[in-house]
Amino acid sequence: MTSKTYQIKMIRKRKKSANKENRKADQKRIDKNAEVLKEK
Repeated sequence: MTSKTYQIKMIRKRKKSANKENRKADQKRIDKNAEVLKEK
């Protein structure tokens, strides 16, 4: 059985990496919105 600190570290690492793609998609959306607003 692994230690509690190791388990917590792995969980945090996994959560961080899962969030990365969402942030990229979100950033694309923000850039697109800014571009549309700039055109007006």
